Amino acid sequence: MNKLLYVISILIFCTFQLMAQQSEKNNVYLSAGFGLPELLNISASYNVNQFRCGVFGGILPIPNNFIFSVGGDVYYHFAGKDELTELKPWYFKASVNLLQENTSNYTDKYYYANLRAGYLMFNSKTFGLDMYFGGSYQLSYERIKKTNQSVGDIFLDIPFRPSIGFGIFYKI
Repeated sequence: MNKLLYVISILIFCTFQLMAQQSEKNNVYLSAGFGLPELLNISASYNVNQFRCGVFGGILPIPNNFIFSVGGDVYYHFAGKDELTELKPWYFKASVNLLQENTSNYTDKYYYANLRAGYLMFNSKTFGLDMYFGGSYQLSYERIKKTNQSVGDIFLDIPFRPSIGFGIFYKI
């Protein structure tokens, strides 16, 4: 599965690079950051007018666990003005994602729907900071036991959670 995610990530990155080369404006955003449920993540998104759509992948490096998150985002930029860009800095962001935790005893799969509000702070025409907050709703959960040993959970068993994050972005 790790090789498959690696290949998909490379294909997505190449697709966004091609879109950027064919565009007259800088419409591709590459970013890195930390958030919930994205974890320690990288993402790519494509902007048309005040809408963006994108994909992300993230990991949480914990010893003896492999926790990752993958998903897609849709943004609508609705308010504010920035002298460095035509894109309005305030936005709403809706996304869905899979968060999976793999241990030697079990595999947990969580599917989330996320709704957030955020702000892009441009430091130049191509670089800036991104901050967002909102909520995540657990759509489904599945545990696949690998052994009969009882185990504890890292994640709380509640369907609604706060969702926050921050990152840096580069506009291609």
